[in-house]
Amino acid sequence: MSTEADTCRTLITPKIQAAGWESEPHFIKDVRRDLNAPRLPFVIGVMGQNGSKPAKGAMLTIQQAQLAMNDVPEFKGNVKAIRTDVLVDKAAEELCPSWEKNQEQWKLVGGDHAYHYFGSAIWFTRIGHAMAEAMKELLQENSLP
Repeated sequence: MSTEADTCRTLITPKIQAAGWESEPHFIKDVRRDLNAPRLPFVIGVMGQNGSKPAKGAMLTIQQAQLAMNDVPEFKGNVKAIRTDVLVDKAAEELCPSWEKNQEQWKLVGGDHAYHYFGSAIWFTRIGHAMAEAMKELLQENSLP
């Protein structure tokens, strides 16, 4: 049975790597053009399902490309990429390898299966808060309400 991760590894990631992750700046520019909002602020939640483990392979490639948006001169002050791996829910991360054997404990920290940030409401909340704070900073820097 093919999983979402398998599909990503075999179909999506090779295209991203081959393109050198050129789509992110184009996406931002396209949205801004379509909305006629040339400095519309963007916050990017950098892929971080690796949690406390160092990213490698395709995940590292994508993380580096997403973080590189912080260095695009025209995006200074209106685009911010924030790390999500550093916000890991350590309790969910620790329980993840044995989640199937410890379902009652898992229900307290994770959700569904052990994927997508472990389904951790704590981790998702931390990401949401960090992204909101980053947007707030962008808005304040640009004197926007």
